[in-house]
Amino acid sequence: MVPAVAFDTLLFSETLVTGGFTQLQAKAIAQAFTDATGQELATKSDIAAVKGDIARLEAATKSDIAAVKGDIARLGAATKSDIARLEAATKSDIAAVKGDIARLEAATKSDIARLEAATKSDNATLRSEFKADITRLEAGMKAMELRLVIKVGVMLTALIALTGSVVGVVIRLLLR
Repeated sequence: MVPAVAFDTLLFSETLVTGGFTQLQAKAIAQAFTDATGQELATKSDIAAVKGDIARLEAATKSDIAAVKGDIARLGAATKSDIARLEAATKSDIAAVKGDIARLEAATKSDIARLEAATKSDNATLRSEFKADITRLEAGMKAMELRLVIKVGVMLTALIALTGSVVGVVIRLLLR
């Protein structure tokens, strides 16, 4: 608590009267001032002590700010280092993926070329087999056609012979 400072209310009141206030007004103002200040005013040493406290707080705050700035600088450097490390790792990973893609592309092209060659070979073999099958089927059909023509001829001959016999029998029966 701040020590009380002596305040001379009589001198204050007399100064007000000299300035033109009535005795009663000067006394009332002096009492109101005393009540308002509580007879406790800051002294020069009180102000010097507060200034000292402010200076210590200012120095502590500056020290804290400097520490925070140092922390920020360290974090900034660590962050930059982490970013550089991650960037290098990412570039390495991208290069590895590009290499994998190139290998897969070459393998795929090779597989496609092999499959195209196999397909062409298979197509040529199938064409050859189909031609042979068609030739065999055509020969079989011609042989079957020939047998059919012979059978139809034999059947026609038999039919004509049978018809001639039937006609002969019918004529004999009619002539009798």
